[in-house]
Amino acid sequence: MKKYLSLLCTAMLCACCLALAACGGSSGASTAASGSAASGSAASVAVDPAEKFIGDWKFAALEYQGMTMTGDLSAILESDELMTLSIKGDGTSSVSINGEAAEATWEQKDDNTIILTVTAEGETRSFDIAYADGVLSMDMSDEEIQGKALFTADGVLQGAKEISTANATPITSAADLEGEWKLCGINMMGVSMYGDAESIAAVAGDSGTDTNIAFSADKATFGGQDMSYTVDENGAAISESGITMPIMKLDDSTIIIDMSAIGMDMVMAFSK
Repeated sequence: MKKYLSLLCTAMLCACCLALAACGGSSGASTAASGSAASGSAASVAVDPAEKFIGDWKFAALEYQGMTMTGDLSAILESDELMTLSIKGDGTSSVSINGEAAEATWEQKDDNTIILTVTAEGETRSFDIAYADGVLSMDMSDEEIQGKALFTADGVLQGAKEISTANATPITSAADLEGEWKLCGINMMGVSMYGDAESIAAVAGDSGTDTNIAFSADKATFGGQDMSYTVDENGAAISESGITMPIMKLDDSTIIIDMSAIGMDMVMAFSK
């Protein structure tokens, strides 16, 4: 898992030529836009569509192969500094990763897109950055990867799922488990990933196997294997060969299984 994520992130960072983004948002898009409007009445002053891009932005998530990856990527990238982006009103920008900075320029493409051009280590590359609902989406796709980096003013992607036992509640009724559940996400090393089931299974090391889980009155079937499970007032758990893994409810349509009992720093999420 760590090797897979490290290779993924390294490929994306190299593709960006030190240009991936995320910096504290005290002067983020909403502040810049509202400041422009304040110079005159809303009815008489036209707001420059580029204003919403101007400011400092924090890295919030990666999108790759149908997955959205959120959480603490510092362990994967082996850096606490991660990526920074600052877009200035004079058409310049600064970007950095792991403390190494590069200067950039930008220009308007359309009302909701700018083109960022970065030169670093003798290489120049341009990236489309789109704006929608307070999120900047930086397209980093090339012939080898298809991915985007997402940024917000506060570094939080609204609506993103944090797959964690800390956010889950016990399951005390077998009726809440009955039926078949499909793999929808995992959390490992502090990173939550959700979206395309095949891509998630590949990250989890279960590519090509049955990753669904089903509960009937007398047994559970997980990964094509029959297992036992229990539900009581203390919660639910699934067991095999004397190893017990807790099952909890993340929300009304999602359950999670804590894999730490088998020595894996991973939580798997399933939905109906």
